[in-house]
Amino acid sequence: MLNVRLPIAFMCLVAACAPGGESNEILIGTILPMTGPMSSEAQHAQNALQLAADEINASGQLGDMHLSLVVADDTLTAAGTQAALQWLMDEHRIQFVIGPATSASTQAIIPMINEANIIAMSPTSMAAGLAAQSTNLFRTVGSVENAIPTGLRVAKARLGFTRVAAIYNENDTFSLSSHTSVVNELSRYEEVTLVSEESYQGDPTDEAADYDLTAQLMRIVDASPDIIISSGLPEDHHAILIGLHALGSTDTPIYQTAFQIDEARKINAEVPGAADNVLSTTIWLASSNNARSQAFVSAYHQRYGEEPGEIAAQCYATLNILAKAMAKAEDFAVPSVRSALAATSALETVLGPFSYDADGDAIYDPIVVQYVGDALAAVQ
Repeated sequence: MLNVRLPIAFMCLVAACAPGGESNEILIGTILPMTGPMSSEAQHAQNALQLAADEINASGQLGDMHLSLVVADDTLTAAGTQAALQWLMDEHRIQFVIGPATSASTQAIIPMINEANIIAMSPTSMAAGLAAQSTNLFRTVGSVENAIPTGLRVAKARLGFTRVAAIYNENDTFSLSSHTSVVNELSRYEEVTLVSEESYQGDPTDEAADYDLTAQLMRIVDASPDIIISSGLPEDHHAILIGLHALGSTDTPIYQTAFQIDEARKINAEVPGAADNVLSTTIWLASSNNARSQAFVSAYHQRYGEEPGEIAAQCYATLNILAKAMAKAEDFAVPSVRSALAATSALETVLGPFSYDADGDAIYDPIVVQYVGDALAAVQ
């Protein structure tokens, strides 16, 4: 059983309990990997959350109440995530959290949010079954069980593959879940053969980690697959794409089950062409003609001088979804806000109409994308 020390009077309204906070202030904790391999993505996420908070406060949709963000660094580790949440609870009596970012970190705090009755909204975790473990957990991007079938169906129609190689990180919650979903989905195609299935034990939380996947990647190349499917986090993508490029495997299509524009640009900046033509799925594109999305892209660019990526958009949407639920709830206490969140249906967001399923996972149609010309483009 997880041993955590809970703060006193935890069930009271966060605005009234927040130490040093104003009486009309709702504190929102953000748990993101502000240090480590995903620090740049985390900063973009935090930028988007601050933009959203400022806009929500200016809109008056919460009446006299306003949102204030309290940032906690989870260091991209399970222990760091638990420590970040404990600090938010002890020092700020937080009852609403945006984050964590990864599936492993999200899994690590489920017992804590259940015991402390805290709402956590993860903008990016995708491992199967997480939201079903807690009525207090909501996820903006849904599950691999939603994204992978669509991604592989489109890839199959586009490429006509029959010989598949797969590689995944045994040490990561998302990677394992993604690989399981990939294998399950491939089994639906009688003509498809898994000609190479490789794994490794990497630490995606270690920025200094030097993955030597030469042996695994050489076996994949020697198997002559029609497509290579990789399940992992950004550090995994970096090692696999650059490793394949070094081996001269530049023509075989690669499908990454989660691949963001920020990491694609970083990889290509290091090794030009290594991330070209990678296929993946997403929930949002900067080129969307959604009016809310266009306004977000413009506002983000005006404030931060760059175009937002998918993680920023998902975080921006997440805080807006929470604010809409707070505005509809009877009060700002967790039970009322949780009920309002669970009832979210066809809410207009930068991601398009947004709804939760019965478990608290997002309901959406994944967009299959390909990295081409320094941008992610939709694949028809």
